[in-house]
Amino acid sequence: MNDQALLEQALQAAQASVPLELASTPWGLEPWCDAVVRLPLAGGRSVAFAVEVRRTVDRLETLHGLQQQARGLAQPPLLVAPYLSQTMAQACRALGLNFIDAAGNAHIDVPGCLVFVSGQRRPKQAQALPPHGVWGTANGLRVVFALLTQPGLVRQTQRDMAAQAGVALGSVGKTLRELQQMGHLSAGDAARRRLLARPALMQQWAQHYHVALRHKLQPQRYAVGAGRHWQDMALQPGQAVWGAEVAVQRMDGYLQPAEATIYSWMARTPFIVQQRLRPDAAGEVEVLDAFWPFSAQGGDPRLAPALLVYADLLASRDDRNWEAAARLWEQLQHADDQA
Repeated sequence: MNDQALLEQALQAAQASVPLELASTPWGLEPWCDAVVRLPLAGGRSVAFAVEVRRTVDRLETLHGLQQQARGLAQPPLLVAPYLSQTMAQACRALGLNFIDAAGNAHIDVPGCLVFVSGQRRPKQAQALPPHGVWGTANGLRVVFALLTQPGLVRQTQRDMAAQAGVALGSVGKTLRELQQMGHLSAGDAARRRLLARPALMQQWAQHYHVALRHKLQPQRYAVGAGRHWQDMALQPGQAVWGAEVAVQRMDGYLQPAEATIYSWMARTPFIVQQRLRPDAAGEVEVLDAFWPFSAQGGDPRLAPALLVYADLLASRDDRNWEAAARLWEQLQHADDQA
């Protein structure tokens, strides 16, 4: 089912509770530009919604990212998906996100209309689709991350890109073709090549990182040795960097970290011996393999790249981290505008 067919099916399913109608089709690549849907109200008035169609909505961080993207819209947002579970529907209501799905579930909250329908069964033809293409592979995500975090890399050779992303040469060519098809990469010769709609690309990467890449980085929790705290740990440049809560705290001082996330280039056993860590599923320290070369680190050599910090905060179930992610997203956008 393509996006247009999904939108039409969701609009039809919504008619039982709210008379939405399609007003216009896609007009841009940025988020919330997939369509305009109109809701007629009493007295001849109407409300126009900016639409975002998503094939899969089953993670809270996806909703949080969409909420951030919707800030500043001139029109209220309307999320359209194949199916939202009761948990996701309640989360949308809590976040103030209007939505409809192909099962007839809906949340609309605008002046003159308040609708909340949840618990409708998922229709057989509305099965959530897994991420596809570049978003469904670890190598694709590695390449996009390298392009987003290393200025000028997009204009270098594919061999250079493969080296900086840590992937085979063939993965680079495939990823570039898909980015161009999605409208995120300009056409023409390499010297003039550039990324397009970068904020949308960053959001997509952040939302798919936990689905297709993070679990392959050997994430494991540890406890520090007796009489010590993770704050006593000293990470050496070129060996490891702080991520998530610790990184964002050191970036702007906003968050008081409750746990530590570390990305390490060292082999795991020597690293945990060096840092005096022991495996503990409830430990306050999480260690993962760093997936980008230290030579491409840039910025503060003690901290993970801001886009990765944002992605980890976005995946948290902690409201404090969501607030920190929102602040960091503003910084990311500002830095991107200045690039």
